[in-house]
Amino acid sequence: MNLYRYLSQFSLMKRFSTKFLVIAFFGTHIPLIGIIVYLSFAETPSQTSILLTTLGLTLIATAMTLYLQHELLAPIYLSQKALEEYVESRILPELPNDLPDEVGVLMQKINIALGTLDDMYKEKDDMMALLSHDLRSPLNRVLSLVDLITLTKDEEKMPEFLEMIKSACTQQLDLLHHTLMLMKEDHTTSLEKVEDISLDEVINYLETSFSQQIDFKKLKINKDYDTSMMIKGDRYLMCEVLQNLLNNAIKFSPYGKEITVKGVNEEAKCLVSVEDEGIGFDDRIAAKLFDRFTSVGRKGTAGEESNGIGLHLSRKIIMKHKGTLTAYSKGENKGSKFTIELPTWNN
Repeated sequence: MNLYRYLSQFSLMKRFSTKFLVIAFFGTHIPLIGIIVYLSFAETPSQTSILLTTLGLTLIATAMTLYLQHELLAPIYLSQKALEEYVESRILPELPNDLPDEVGVLMQKINIALGTLDDMYKEKDDMMALLSHDLRSPLNRVLSLVDLITLTKDEEKMPEFLEMIKSACTQQLDLLHHTLMLMKEDHTTSLEKVEDISLDEVINYLETSFSQQIDFKKLKINKDYDTSMMIKGDRYLMCEVLQNLLNNAIKFSPYGKEITVKGVNEEAKCLVSVEDEGIGFDDRIAAKLFDRFTSVGRKGTAGEESNGIGLHLSRKIIMKHKGTLTAYSKGENKGSKFTIELPTWNN
């Protein structure tokens, strides 16, 4: 790479092909120049000495030319190695990004292409984790309700149980449909369907969906927002985010506590927050909560499991909406607050 970088400094050799031609030009002309110099200074050169001198200079020039051209190919060999390492081991390359010729641009494109491909792999991994995790909850709910129906003798509760089963199945189908659609999208794809979503309708739906967990822990859901408040975004995606936040609030809340959902529309932004009185966290690890399969995840207050994918996906969804999702806590056992900030999408 040293020879390649050195030659790239000269304005006349900005193109990779020019570098090759310059080396080839000097390589083929060194013997000619050498013979001219030799004949100019030799008094009575013999044919043998001329022949040997020409042969020697030709061999030296050929060896130098081949060596320099081999060195000039270093960035291509480096690019090949980077591609092989990624294919074999998924190791992202760190090819130079500051070289302007054709090979330099090629290395830049390789960096971008492999970075994009790696993001897509991670996106698929995230979606598979979502499928394996979040799709289990409705199924477990359905199985629990089926067990209740089998054991109960109270026929008056049957319609209620059946309605809850229907709601869980509908939720699962919606999530499955949306997740599969999201897996097909490139991570750079912009939102195609932005619509007005009633915050109150979503929260009421989620409150009904989580009614068993809420009743079991004797929790109270407070709604501090105008019931006519609308947020803009993809309906399925926003429901998924709010479901994750409310589910976490329920999971990490002790028995008998309160959960508050706040919402306000300002001139340039929309704010929605879910605040609980639960186990909280050290604010220094707030950013790590959004890591994929975060290492700071904990079990819920009733032993609920967590695989550390929900908040990561929620933040990606909010970023897709050109917004932010932040976490705040005053400390251990002092509750937590997750705030969504979205643009008003006036344009």
